[in-house]
Amino acid sequence: LTGTKSSKKYRKMINSYRLNQSFDKYLKQNDFTEVNDLKKHDIIGMKGVDKSFANKLGIDFSIHFAVYLQGGSVLHQPYMRPSKIEKLTNDYKSLIHKIYRHKTQL
Repeated sequence: LTGTKSSKKYRKMINSYRLNQSFDKYLKQNDFTEVNDLKKHDIIGMKGVDKSFANKLGIDFSIHFAVYLQGGSVLHQPYMRPSKIEKLTNDYKSLIHKIYRHKTQL
């Protein structure tokens, strides 16, 4: 990551997210509440999808999201690829920053 154009782009993007926490603010402003358990249709805020990437950039906030479907599956939108249903793996679980639930689902 160090010294490449793409690493500078990512660092700039991550620093912008770090400063404004726009994703978390948006969810809170639109009637989502932080919860500690997973229930169908919850939004999972993750520190990315790659632990080493998140650690290298010091990401300790939500920059990537998935929707919990149930039974350990999530709807996930990988970068520059079509959405897909995947298992909520231990790797993904280790990157969870916050879990949000809409007020109508509480």
